[in-house]
Amino acid sequence: MIGLRTLEWLVAAALLAAAGSAAAQIQMLVDSTDPDLASEVGKAPNIDGIDSVADAAAEAGKIPGKRVLIIAGHGLSGMIGMGSGKSPNYIRGKDLSYAHLSDVSSELAHIAATFAPAPAGQPNLLILCGCSVGAGPNGLSLLTQLSNQFPNTIVVAPTVMTEVGPWVKGKICAYVAPQANGIQWRTGWTVAARNGNPVPVDDALISQINSAACIPCTSARRCQPPTGSERRAAAAAAAAGCADVARSAPARRRRG
Repeated sequence: MIGLRTLEWLVAAALLAAAGSAAAQIQMLVDSTDPDLASEVGKAPNIDGIDSVADAAAEAGKIPGKRVLIIAGHGLSGMIGMGSGKSPNYIRGKDLSYAHLSDVSSELAHIAATFAPAPAGQPNLLILCGCSVGAGPNGLSLLTQLSNQFPNTIVVAPTVMTEVGPWVKGKICAYVAPQANGIQWRTGWTVAARNGNPVPVDDALISQINSAACIPCTSARRCQPPTGSERRAAAAAAAAGCADVARSAPARRRRG
């Protein structure tokens, strides 16, 4: 006989995995000014391109009652791009930065309002998919601040490089991928916060993130997994892009 707690967990996991169901919606917003991400826009009805935080708020409003929101953009510790392309410098209205969230407080409130009320013990997920967004004290500061603005929502981010693409046949996935094989999210590469406090990243949370981080494609032709050489090339390009931003990060902080 299945216990009540086990049954509740299975129901919650099923809801997070069911991207197209009426009961639970998943939406991915990608920075369409980043050429590495722009090609993923439109491969599913709930993958939308954005060019600013205000645009993200407008697109988020098109899918009310969501349980999961993925924001994908170029990143560094404590910042994710939402219309700034690959720029390492903070741009007001185009980035989420741990030091400048007050610049977009109204837009964030609008995005938070598009989430469904989360049942007790089944928090929503806000996934920030950008290289090293959650790394270091700046990354943790961004997550804890955001988690205060998104009630009963776990905010997660990687501490290493990321990729977005059809690494699983028939799906677009937001992956933590320090290698060329589309590795999914793992405990040692992920940080999380809820209600203003860091939360442990355990196997159960990782399972929920991995279930939620892939969206079924509407066209199999547009969503073929890359070949081995394409994977290696994509991983090398992503690693180089992340390294470029990391090298530029001190200049960005001086100008911030």
